[in-house]
Amino acid sequence: MSQHNITVSTPPPASPAYVAARHGVAFFVRADRGYVVVSGADRLSFLHALLTNDIARLGAGAGCYAALLTPNGRMVTDVWVHELGDATLLRLGAESAPTLLARLDALVFSEDVQLGDVTTAFRGVSIVGPGAHALMGTMLGRPVELEPHGAQRAGSDSGVAIIVRSDDLGVEGYELLVEAGRAATFFGELESRGAVSLDAATAEVLRVEGGIPKFHQDMDENVI
Repeated sequence: MSQHNITVSTPPPASPAYVAARHGVAFFVRADRGYVVVSGADRLSFLHALLTNDIARLGAGAGCYAALLTPNGRMVTDVWVHELGDATLLRLGAESAPTLLARLDALVFSEDVQLGDVTTAFRGVSIVGPGAHALMGTMLGRPVELEPHGAQRAGSDSGVAIIVRSDDLGVEGYELLVEAGRAATFFGELESRGAVSLDAATAEVLRVEGGIPKFHQDMDENVI
């Protein structure tokens, strides 16, 4: 009987950032993110008529995932919608924010709707991992309880303006909008409290493993 040598390859060890996101807490600065704020009394009915989800039902603190389509049903962009009570926050890819803003602006006629691009006013940061909730409570001085896609104003002196419950990085956690002028200090404090900074390559691995599609990569304007 002949004998065969079987070689079993050992996968490379996971990076500290990956391990932190899966088993501890990690953060990722969202240079890929754009933010649009919609205000005015007619904002929900206006967005409801244009986006592919039941926007009109959103109460304060609730949110959902949706898309903006052309009249022929092709995608313009995907977008996360978050109702704050006095305004609605739209989160999307930074490269799609100007297109979304222009499309919405062209469709405002007599409605009480105002639009604003606040991408440069804030820096976004995702805080993910099993330790994200506890770290959030420590940083903000109170526990944060949000439903999936939920959002609320932070109301603290940390420089955080809005908190969103989000898993679009592929790992359950939060996305925070931090005042641009205070962002560097806030990110430094995250590291001092044990959060590990995610590099873009590791963040991409997490997103793909989580099955989260990315516009202009996994889907684009040709998708119906």
